[in-house]
Amino acid sequence: MRAWTCDCRAVFYELCHAYGQGFIRRTVQGEHGPSEVSESDRVCVKDAQALWEALISGHAR
Repeated sequence: MRAWTCDCRAVFYELCHAYGQGFIRRTVQGEHGPSEVSESDRVCVKDAQALWEALISGHAR
């Protein structure tokens, strides 16, 4: 399962998970150059889902 925010914005997020682990990927789209991608630590899917929900609701940075 994956979820994502709209890639029409300069910064977007993806919830990724497989094999019992999950993480959040953050992409900052470069205006004139390559995009910058960073990822959270791998955690259990339950914790990744909680982090995703906090991010989407504005309670996480």
